[in-house]
Amino acid sequence: MTGGPTGTARRRRVLGSLVAVVLLTIAPALTADAQSRPLPPTLWGITLDDTADIRAGTLDAEVASLRALPAMPIARVVMDVGTRPAAYATAVNALAPVSYLMAELGDSSEMKRQSVAAYQRFEESLVTAYRGTVDLWEIGNEVNGEWVGSTAREVAKITDAYDSVTAVGGTTALTLYYNPNCWTKRSHEMFTWAQANIPSSIKAGVDEVLISYYPDDCNDFWPTQAGWQSVFDQLHAMFPNARLGFGESGISTDRGSAAAKAALLTKYYTLHIAGDDYLGGYFWWYYAEDAVPYEGNAVWNALHSAIAAGPPHGSTGVGTSTATCSTSWVRPMGGWFSRATP
Repeated sequence: MTGGPTGTARRRRVLGSLVAVVLLTIAPALTADAQSRPLPPTLWGITLDDTADIRAGTLDAEVASLRALPAMPIARVVMDVGTRPAAYATAVNALAPVSYLMAELGDSSEMKRQSVAAYQRFEESLVTAYRGTVDLWEIGNEVNGEWVGSTAREVAKITDAYDSVTAVGGTTALTLYYNPNCWTKRSHEMFTWAQANIPSSIKAGVDEVLISYYPDDCNDFWPTQAGWQSVFDQLHAMFPNARLGFGESGISTDRGSAAAKAALLTKYYTLHIAGDDYLGGYFWWYYAEDAVPYEGNAVWNALHSAIAAGPPHGSTGVGTSTATCSTSWVRPMGGWFSRATP
């Protein structure tokens, strides 16, 4: 049995209401004419799956954990199809000062049940409401997954979301599902599906292309350094104008010891990719469950250590230079950014 589709569908059902750390929702309480912030070269992403109508104590603990990190992260919030923007207002207002915000316009596990028309109404309402406050919009999640339903309908939804976001000047991200030799239908292999189905306008115009990868969904396979480099080199050839990185990471079932999770997190967040406009990303899916509360927490400590060390040498998100440099972290009022010194 291949692990990808089964593991991912199981992970989504367990989560129920998926609101990932990306913070997709930008709360109505934020001003409608506020401007989204320029994103830094390297993104340190996490996912929060519990932000809809979140309890005050839980939210306070998440905010404290993000504030304590040595660089400003990006919080990815998965917006469930059918929810309303107001459900996320409290979380967004609290999280925005301590993290960049990425909004996921519906999770892959929800796509099979949604008509194109219903999805369009959903995504348009969110983009209209939060056009000036979300820093990054995920226009498609694990789009080549074998569980998303009709390919034609999935492509129509991606296109609708892309058009809505670009129409208001937003920044777009597309997440593919990496499934090396663990697909059931070869047509859903990541590169094969993307080459055949992503419209040329999106291949040329999307701002960021991310991959979701869970080793336990794929026979516990972890590519070599050269293997990972090849993956991103191929993506760069297909999406020449996009920054590249990871859009989801972790253990799909969230099973395992804290030490095992911390070790896996470190493998993702310290991965060296040369060139390819590599941005990092990562977006550990079970951040709320695994890293909060943060005091004395092995997973949070691993994240802190990876960020404190700075981007792996050469993985600056821009260019291909291998010149020696040192990196210091600065946190102005607008948030953390990295400063490289030759």
